[in-house]
Amino acid sequence: MTSAEIKFAVIISVGPNESDIALDTLDSLKHFYPHCDVWILDDGTHDGTYKKLRHWTKTQSGVHLFQNKKSNGFFFLTRSLAYLLSKVLDSHKDYEFILKIDTDTLFVKGGLDKMIAARFAEEGPGIVGNYRRNAYGKLRCYKKMRRKMMLDVLPVGYARKFKQVRVGEVSYLPYLQAAKKHGYRPGDNVFAACYAYHIDTVKHWNSNGYLEALLNLKPCLVFEDDVLMSVGAAAIGHKLIEMEPNHHERQHCWLEWGISELSIPLEQVLAEDYCVLHPLKQVPGAMQMREYFREKRQMKPQESRLSEDMAASN
Repeated sequence: MTSAEIKFAVIISVGPNESDIALDTLDSLKHFYPHCDVWILDDGTHDGTYKKLRHWTKTQSGVHLFQNKKSNGFFFLTRSLAYLLSKVLDSHKDYEFILKIDTDTLFVKGGLDKMIAARFAEEGPGIVGNYRRNAYGKLRCYKKMRRKMMLDVLPVGYARKFKQVRVGEVSYLPYLQAAKKHGYRPGDNVFAACYAYHIDTVKHWNSNGYLEALLNLKPCLVFEDDVLMSVGAAAIGHKLIEMEPNHHERQHCWLEWGISELSIPLEQVLAEDYCVLHPLKQVPGAMQMREYFREKRQMKPQESRLSEDMAASN
């Protein structure tokens, strides 16, 4: 199976002050996966981001740009993603899956599409991502998220991040109840930085009302997109699928969270030959790594190999 045979879409929401890293991330995506379609949402920015994104789209094929009149922000990112998913479905294109990425995710090699397609072929529909284990191979802990979800089940609660009292049922509650019937443990989720929805999963959400529920999400304790999307997959009996089941043998994706830049040096990145990295935010160390890979993308293959050898030897 070649990359050109795998038809997939990518969705990304871009907020204020993210244009530089977002455009670099999108450049890296299109460099390694030129055939993929990209669906971008400018989240109500007023700092020139939309103008930069619009200029970039004119240089690319298969790119669709939308803009929120009012920002959803990080706390309502799930709304933004539900909107993009609905737009992808409205296109009626025959995608195999939809890949969600963050602006601080960077692609440094091809092959991720084949990995994802292979996992869906093995496990069936659902969501593919870093699930049970973190980048270091340790088991992820969902206890904190589980507590928040159990508090959301109560008829009245306090949405701390929004500084609002919630009265009434949270919009995802019926789907959480359905997910538990399929064996879902509240709080379980794939990691947000880079994960893929099987197209059949998204189509089910459109028909069973889950996309609509996410579009109308009200303030509650659980607002994270990776958690709510995981609930939606389990609610219809679809799986949360480990992207790299043989994590201890070979790792292709280095995805961390809660920090501004990778905890591993460039030498290790090159030695391990990863295909995707997270996070690379707009801080000096991360921007230097981005610059290295940007220059590498612009090199001829022979020059690129020489650059890697020199970086590994330093």
